Amino acid sequence: MTFKVMIIDDEAAGIAALARQVEALESLTLVACVDDGHQAIVEIERYRPDIVFMDIEMPECDGFRVAQATAHLPYHLVFVTAYHQHAIDAFTTQAIDYLLKPVRPERLRQCVDKISAARQSLLNHAAQIQPTILIDDGQQHHVIELAEIDYVESIGRYQRVCMASSSSSSIARQTLVTERTMEAFCTQLETANFMRIHRSYLVNLASIRILRRKQRNWVAVLRGIEVELPIARNRVAALKQALS
Repeated sequence: MTFKVMIIDDEAAGIAALARQVEALESLTLVACVDDGHQAIVEIERYRPDIVFMDIEMPECDGFRVAQATAHLPYHLVFVTAYHQHAIDAFTTQAIDYLLKPVRPERLRQCVDKISAARQSLLNHAAQIQPTILIDDGQQHHVIELAEIDYVESIGRYQRVCMASSSSSSIARQTLVTERTMEAFCTQLETANFMRIHRSYLVNLASIRILRRKQRNWVAVLRGIEVELPIARNRVAALKQALS
């Protein structure tokens, strides 16, 4: 299981110290570092990280204000600060953990393990209830089981949802085209065994059969028929980890 991480701290030294530890963990992918609270709100909306490590005391817009402004987004919040007195206030927000500076490597690993356990619990629950998604193709609203979706492809302003339906002789692919954004699909599906492997592709991990090297790049080969989806270079390691 891998997580996209954002670090928010008004001190460059604080960012650098935590970034080194984050980059040392294979389960974490650092996507952005931000040194301003107001800008942090914008970047959280933009990057949609899985985990945000955030300082509390920042000028003009502190960590609590950032947390409040982005509370509608599905990320795990971890406050990182040098001050013990913030601990109680931190846990009255949506924060899942609280780290004291300087952050010790073993304490960071404990935090990530805690988040992994919480994410796995969500995945297990999702598997038990066989969740569905409602997709509007402009004419009808289709109720689709997530297990039926192989991948979502971005095609301009539209997204193409590709599904496999079993038949006696083969697997025939069906598609729906919708104006729902790729970001909206990622928000809903990345906690349900889907991963964005490329800016244009969100894939159901259960649909992948082979990871194949193709010249200098990698592709994912899906079940049934050999549909090959490109994998962004910075997502190859995370995908291998997720499938292991």
